[in-house]
Amino acid sequence: MVRYCSARGSNARGFWGVMDRHMGAAVVNRFAAIVLVALVAVLVAVLPASAAGPFTDYRQAAQAQYGGNPPGAAPGSGSGTAPGGASGGNEPGEAPGSGSGTAPGGASGGDGGGGDTGGGGGGTGTTATVPATASLIFLSPVDPAIVSGVNAVLAQLGEPPAQVASLIEPVNVPGVATAAGGTKYARVTAKRLALVRALGSKIGRELFKPSPFFSKLGPVLFTGLTTIEPQKYAIFARTGGKLDAQATKVRNALENGLVRGVRAARVLVDGKKRRPPAAGVETTTTEPSQIRWFKKRKISTVDNIDTLNGQKALLAILRDRAKGHFGVKKTAQRLLPRSVKVDPAAATIVDAKGDSETGFGTGLAITLLALMGAWTTLTVVSRVRRSRRAAAG
Repeated sequence: MVRYCSARGSNARGFWGVMDRHMGAAVVNRFAAIVLVALVAVLVAVLPASAAGPFTDYRQAAQAQYGGNPPGAAPGSGSGTAPGGASGGNEPGEAPGSGSGTAPGGASGGDGGGGDTGGGGGGTGTTATVPATASLIFLSPVDPAIVSGVNAVLAQLGEPPAQVASLIEPVNVPGVATAAGGTKYARVTAKRLALVRALGSKIGRELFKPSPFFSKLGPVLFTGLTTIEPQKYAIFARTGGKLDAQATKVRNALENGLVRGVRAARVLVDGKKRRPPAAGVETTTTEPSQIRWFKKRKISTVDNIDTLNGQKALLAILRDRAKGHFGVKKTAQRLLPRSVKVDPAAATIVDAKGDSETGFGTGLAITLLALMGAWTTLTVVSRVRRSRRAAAG
């Protein structure tokens, strides 16, 4: 580039001629280096999707590990008719319809193959027996998109699908008092909010160290919260639906206590007591967003769990204990935790709204191009002014 300008001399015309006359060869070299770096960054940002990282086939990985259904599919909806294999079809060489049907189809298993004449089912399917190690607690109705995203992350951790629980609204206060008989919580009423909050805190702590109390109260407060196995992770989702004034106060007290109890819990990790990983999640289309609610309660958040980058962020929170608020909304601090190595192929992810998330590669390219433009403009203007002053003098 410099040789080209020099060969044409001081009378060279065009862009590079002006650059050479006013800026000098050394400056032109630096300018060229920045151009090359920017081009490389642009190429990295737009690499084909075939270069995707370990999350590219997360749905297939979860499906292969835990049965015939993708994450989020209804339990027991897997097929039991595939030939000769894991879904209850025929073994190779067997007569049509003679296979058994006892393998699971998805989380709970589908029906098996037909009889010798292809009539009735050959089996009823078995239920997965691996206990959940993570609780996905909806302080609202269940959102299948959130369930799917969370289960995809758990599959990457080598964990079974989450125990999905949903808060029963309005809170059944008389039922709670009856189930808690013999304890101080038997005196709970809709107006004793401090006791409701204390109850929520106890339930939150006992997610990680269950007791008979938990097994009694859990089903009264939540649908799906029945396990008595200690949990490793707690993930929350919330919509904040409308109830009457008193029911809303009771629900808020219970929710606040539950989150406080999870944060107060301790689990043994490498011989040390540590706070279990917890997160609040929502999708890119959740309205109104509940991220501020979680932030006030000091829980790390992911606002785009329905995208690849959102699942990477949750993985870092659960596995690496990353802290912060991640995603694409105004409440997010960053797209991804600093510990996450950004996959260039996932630099731009289209979410459910059709908007895009700008990842590290694209952001780097834009930043370099902006810096290059600003530096070039300032340098050219400065050199031109000096040349004019020198000519005037």
